[in-house]
Amino acid sequence: MLKNSLLIIGSLAAVLLAFELLLWARPDLQAAGAGPRFGFCEGPSQRYRQDPVFRKAEIPGSVYFEHNGERWSIHLNNDRGFRDVFDSGDEHAIILGDSFTRGTSLHDHQTIPYLLDLWTPEIAFHSFAIGGSGTADALRAYQAVAGDWDHDLVVLNYYLGNDLRNNLAGDVDLEGDDVDDVQLGEVELAGAPERALVRAHRFMRASSHVYNLAYASAKIVTTGRRGQELSAARFNLGAEITKGLLLALGREAAKNDADLLIVVIPSWNEITALGAEDHPELQRALIGEVAGQLDKVHVLDLSEEIRRLGARRVYGQVDKHFNAFGAYVAASAIYGWMQRDWPKGPQATRPAPPPFDDNPRGITRPDCDLVDEYRDRLLQPASGAAAAARGPGDVLGAPSLTDRRRASE
Repeated sequence: MLKNSLLIIGSLAAVLLAFELLLWARPDLQAAGAGPRFGFCEGPSQRYRQDPVFRKAEIPGSVYFEHNGERWSIHLNNDRGFRDVFDSGDEHAIILGDSFTRGTSLHDHQTIPYLLDLWTPEIAFHSFAIGGSGTADALRAYQAVAGDWDHDLVVLNYYLGNDLRNNLAGDVDLEGDDVDDVQLGEVELAGAPERALVRAHRFMRASSHVYNLAYASAKIVTTGRRGQELSAARFNLGAEITKGLLLALGREAAKNDADLLIVVIPSWNEITALGAEDHPELQRALIGEVAGQLDKVHVLDLSEEIRRLGARRVYGQVDKHFNAFGAYVAASAIYGWMQRDWPKGPQATRPAPPPFDDNPRGITRPDCDLVDEYRDRLLQPASGAAAAARGPGDVLGAPSLTDRRRASE
């Protein structure tokens, strides 16, 4: 009996090993990868930590390289665990969002918050963007940090692809009969056994092509190639919750005498007509209803501009987040709205953003020896106005922030 069992186990192991070798030799037969690869330089070798306020955040002070199917990018995090280390101005704005705002597949100097900070040197854009988050997480983050600065503007980058779905998490409820009244529950943190299972699953997906293929096949069988659509009842509940969350965020901003700008980000699937997720046209309508109900809420929809430019120019080839040009387009649109349409915007005409430049600033591989030089260049750019006047390619080598502040004193 034991001999037969060992024979069966050995035969299965041999078959799995042969299949694994075949998949290694034939990349065309492999399933899509499990996610990004990392090279950690400063801090522990992990990307996220559980956080009772923000649900999750990155490791405070960490520095790492990430490869998300496009190229290696460098990430520096502040002492709260967010990709926001610049904050150059004496006035303040708060920017919220998910991985599009965080800047997946981008270097720090190519992200939307950094570009806005660079181009408007009088305003520090404090970013609390985290991958995989929704409007409930944005509201929770804003409530936690709004009192840290006197600010005139809150920017919420709303992703039509999955923000409504993310808002269906179990820690959001509507109180009473008023859709505007939202109650955020306590964040439920995963226990040690669950975290261990997740780590084992991620390890297997990253290490075994057989496991990855089996997982992807099972997912297709159960949900379809494009994922499982929300039922009408679930969508309607998500829309109700989302509207309540947006109204709550708008009212929270107004309490701080700040305007809320909702920036609508379309998905690759919608722009390329491959099957849009979760009725984006209905989500746009509910966002418009929120702006119509509150005086200090504004909407900027990037969809028309992205359609004009074409999805292939704006999104990544492999990873369907914004590429560097897409982030530049989004930041330029927000910057233009601030100059043109924001009631509290600058009175004087500001220069246009510098032309797009995809300069990687020396980061083409995961080399920790590059970190110090990159950090210096990241924190010592020329002012936004000077950069716009000179154009790209000469925004480095300017006096540091410390020197500029001393000079102003």
